[in-house]
Amino acid sequence: MQFQYLQPSAALAGYIDYYLIIECSDCSERYPVTVYPAPQAEMVFNYGDSSYEQIGTGEKIRSNDIAVSGFFTQTTTYTNEKNLAVIMVGFKPWGIQSFISFNAGEITNVNLSMENLYRGKIAEVEDRLKTAGGVQQRIGIIENFLLSILRPFPPDELVIASVKEINRQNGQISINRLAQIFFLSEKQFKRRFNNSVGINPKLFSRLVRFQFILQCMEKSKVGLLDKAVQTGFYDEAHFIKEFREFTGKTPSAYIRENKRSGLGTYLDEQFKMSLFYNSIYQ
Repeated sequence: MQFQYLQPSAALAGYIDYYLIIECSDCSERYPVTVYPAPQAEMVFNYGDSSYEQIGTGEKIRSNDIAVSGFFTQTTTYTNEKNLAVIMVGFKPWGIQSFISFNAGEITNVNLSMENLYRGKIAEVEDRLKTAGGVQQRIGIIENFLLSILRPFPPDELVIASVKEINRQNGQISINRLAQIFFLSEKQFKRRFNNSVGINPKLFSRLVRFQFILQCMEKSKVGLLDKAVQTGFYDEAHFIKEFREFTGKTPSAYIRENKRSGLGTYLDEQFKMSLFYNSIYQ
């Protein structure tokens, strides 16, 4: 299995966090990957065999080959057939809204086929990816496509600053306090944040805090109550409720059952380099 983790060109660096290329000519069910909720939207360009997804406790279905996904609040498990070849585009939290004409909240927990959004373009992109001569050529094809659909609306600098503050505080900051920092009413702040990111700031903060929880659980062996306090919960019961909502498991079950695959371990290390995305993969 081969991995490459690349940065976007200067023209797209304000919107995109990374490109991740995964290729394997013999990767069947041995490499399922579980993805936990994270504060980031993605596009996926599959130029290999079919892959399959199961969102939460839903049905396992075939994934769209070229898809855009919003923010996930449920755990998703992906499996693939023999030939795995995919490029994942990870957006900065405010980035996805510059490439779609609707609010990203409409595709929360959804991998939406981009054929439905950009008719006529996707078939050409798919054909070119499959016949391209290598990684750099494929990245060029994807970047040209992204530049062709980039909307002429620059990101809201106030929202960018607020996202960075939420991340700096590990999601442990109130919306009222954020509004005060940026000299807005709470209603004004929520509206600007939602327009730029696609979800409300409270949900975004919860996703950031959840990621921080996973990091704490990976690094620390302290008890659940200590973890709850460390991650900003008033008591253990609220901590367990939040954790179960995002993973379908109690924290104790997660610790007991969490065994990451080799692919998951690699992805963990790569994504820890990202300011906004430190998701724990299995």
